[in-house]
Amino acid sequence: MSAQVSGAPSQNAKSEVVRRTANFHPSIWGDRFINNTSKDKDIHLHKVSEVEELKDERLGVAYHFEREIQEALEHLYATFNDKNDVDDLYEVSLSFRLLRQEGFKVSCVVFNKFKDEDGQFKESLTSNVEGMLAFYEATHLEGAWRRDS
Repeated sequence: MSAQVSGAPSQNAKSEVVRRTANFHPSIWGDRFINNTSKDKDIHLHKVSEVEELKDERLGVAYHFEREIQEALEHLYATFNDKNDVDDLYEVSLSFRLLRQEGFKVSCVVFNKFKDEDGQFKESLTSNVEGMLAFYEATHLEGAWRRDS
């Protein structure tokens, strides 16, 4: 049994390479994403104008109530030091965060009542998920203070 092994090409081999072509099915999307029509441009311009209109309207209604919101914040600020009687971590944290967020100078001393004698926060607070989340958000707020305490 002899096998002929040679690195040289056989004289019978064709010099031309034949490659198969792929026969893919047409896309279910057609050529919709290839062609840019004037209709697409009109739709885009319409959407852009809608966005600009919404920006002009400020996307909300808070600007209609700026005076009322400011009065409520000032009342909250005036009564914030009375929060020493409140034992609800959520309420104290939310008030603290809102005031700091709006630039009012408030002290973090209000959280001392939630600490134990070792200066650590009480273990019982961990079950108060809503309060802990509000406290977490309040601790990550750096406010530019504009009011004096």
